[in-house]
Amino acid sequence: MKRAAWIVMMMLLAGCTRSARPGRSSGSPRPATADAALAPRAAGVVTVRAERRSGGGAAAAAVVVDNQTDKTISLRREITVEKQTAAGYQRVDASMLYLREQCDNPGGGGLYEPPACVDIGPGTSFRAQPWTGDIGDSQCACEECAPAGPGTYRFAVEACDHSARYQSATFDL
Repeated sequence: MKRAAWIVMMMLLAGCTRSARPGRSSGSPRPATADAALAPRAAGVVTVRAERRSGGGAAAAAVVVDNQTDKTISLRREITVEKQTAAGYQRVDASMLYLREQCDNPGGGGLYEPPACVDIGPGTSFRAQPWTGDIGDSQCACEECAPAGPGTYRFAVEACDHSARYQSATFDL
């Protein structure tokens, strides 16, 4: 009898800890750092996605940040490129890859350098200039660069206060 009661108790406990069925809320929010492939584009969510540039070469991909929240978000200007390996993701040396909407400096004299933190308003999207698919100089100009090579990649950006990291779904070069 004790064994039967123990089995029933275990079954009840297991039922309490199961996750909600698809389409139902489990009551707990998604983590802010959820991969964009897992995080739907819905109200209250920030997503990062890789957008392939038509006519820009096979490797060109832009970072698009969708701020579906009701608040302005502030992101560090640096965009991280990571390549999937057998050991996990490794950072790619893509220098000067920034959240910048334009390449040319409006005042003249070189590339536009965005501020250290880039604000993205509520309900808006920000499309950065594309990553060229190169290591070294990897956006806007290629003075010292080389192809990153084939593989599976993702982009990541970080909140200015380091409270969240947002990643795109993976894409192939």
